[in-house]
Amino acid sequence: TNVNIPAVGKRVKITAYSWNSANNTAGASVILTIWDGIVGSGTQLQASSITSAGASQGYQIFSTVIVQPSTGTKTYNVGFNASGGGTASFNSSATSPAFISVELL
Repeated sequence: TNVNIPAVGKRVKITAYSWNSANNTAGASVILTIWDGIVGSGTQLQASSITSAGASQGYQIFSTVIVQPSTGTKTYNVGFNASGGGTASFNSSATSPAFISVELL
């Protein structure tokens, strides 16, 4: 998501969320990350991880970070991947949307 930071010294709170994420391998993890810029080549700001107790057992996952960026346009992105094997799923629906939220504090 692109945001415009209005003044130097302002802080922003960035939150990423999914109502249901899972790894299809028991004991493997899913990782949700927040990035300043492009996922993998920008700056990672935060990460959250959940380890599946059972294969494809779903959990809510969220990650939140507060930063103090410089004035101007910023692009924040969300990354999601599996760790420890398996395949990760990051789920949403019309009535339970996944989201990235950027709030000026």
